[in-house]
Amino acid sequence: MSTETAASVFTETWLSDRVPDAAIQLDGLTVFRADRNAALCACGLCYERHEHAGSCLHKHSRHVLCGAPPPPRLLRESTATFRTAETLDACSTDDVIATNLHLSLTHLDNKDTYVRMLFIDFSSAFNTIIPQHLIEKLSLLGLNTSLCNWILDFLTGRPQSVWIGNSFSSTTTLSTGAPQGCVLSPLLFTLLTHDCAVLHSSNHIVKFADDTTVVGLISKNDEDRSPVEIVNSTKFLGVHLAENFTWSLNTTSISKKAQQDLYFLRSLKKAHLPSPILTMFYRGTIESVLSSCITAWFGNCTVSDRKTLQWIVRIAEKIIGISLPSITDMYTTRCICKANSIVDDPTHPSHTLFTLLPSWKESSYPVCINDAHCPSMTRKVLSNTRERWRQQSVNSAFAELRKLIPTHPPEKKLSKNEILRLAMRYITFLLTLLENQSEGATEHSPSSLITLITGNMRNLSSHTETHSPASSSDGAET
Repeated sequence: MSTETAASVFTETWLSDRVPDAAIQLDGLTVFRADRNAALCACGLCYERHEHAGSCLHKHSRHVLCGAPPPPRLLRESTATFRTAETLDACSTDDVIATNLHLSLTHLDNKDTYVRMLFIDFSSAFNTIIPQHLIEKLSLLGLNTSLCNWILDFLTGRPQSVWIGNSFSSTTTLSTGAPQGCVLSPLLFTLLTHDCAVLHSSNHIVKFADDTTVVGLISKNDEDRSPVEIVNSTKFLGVHLAENFTWSLNTTSISKKAQQDLYFLRSLKKAHLPSPILTMFYRGTIESVLSSCITAWFGNCTVSDRKTLQWIVRIAEKIIGISLPSITDMYTTRCICKANSIVDDPTHPSHTLFTLLPSWKESSYPVCINDAHCPSMTRKVLSNTRERWRQQSVNSAFAELRKLIPTHPPEKKLSKNEILRLAMRYITFLLTLLENQSEGATEHSPSSLITLITGNMRNLSSHTETHSPASSSDGAET
């Protein structure tokens, strides 16, 4: 359905305060795991995803809701808008994880502090929404009466059937809950639970649809000492979080999943499929697993964990036969995209943590991070990228300087300390020659001057090789 047609249909349904049954009917369809990108899994059934009238109406209604937020005076401070530091509707999962880590690590930077995190995953959250209660809350929030009536008609009297092969089940009418896989359902659930707020200033609630996290920031043992069951790790939005904020468990889980998909990549290679098809399979199955929420955890991974993930990329390269982006390149690219999206979106929870430099159009680093409001975890979002660029610039400068220093043999490797030492002696020797030449003390032809400089530089090079310490050997070059 085109955008113009969808807008016209949405206008008609808006004026009549009701949604036709044909626009919201859901037909369940069984699909294979390989078709997961084209299907939505809901309640054990995989609903076919296509641009029918219902999905277009959902998108238009969501834009209406997001474009007209309720008056802030009717909301708690934690849910003043649809997207604040504690209401992350329409954000990605790595934003939610980064927000939790930001709250925790900012608090842990202080003395005598610790954090308790409670992860809540409501069972059948969307299926238990009572439309009448939702409409009452929407009315209290100041939403338009026509919009409330439209939502009520959309949620009640929904026909639903299941399609398996050539068989159809009988149609069932539903009047409770919100449709699974509908883009409007998470927003409706967020509005339904907007009054779920904290009572103590040291507690924070981070909401992501039906996944809710309660972060308790405790200082100097200021608590009632009630017994709490503590776990060493938990899985939150597909990422394994450890109690000490290390990521070895998460990288181990990721590497296992990726290694399983390498078997299918080898099978496709044995079937003599071309490289473009193998690359497409790699990006859809293996790279997507390796880069899942990578901006939230890769920056603090150990060198061993990074080598494990990079080893999987190298194996995929050998199987496909082409060069693939390294795991560090994936992290760098996604960090830059994430930083730019945060800067461009004033409603993003982390927007206040970033500021543009005055000369951002000419600068190589257009984004800086406010250190006053950032813990060490958040400050590392772009630190690795900047350090990599700086190291590349330094290595390029030393490579150009090395070309100016004659050695015997010419391809002899020199450490950075040796290059600097020889360069300083080279410059001093040239200055001496220029001073003597300006005073008329020496008269050399161009050919004899080049021979003199080359001979002296060979002597300097051999002298440095004889007296250079073992620490400045070839292995010191990085």
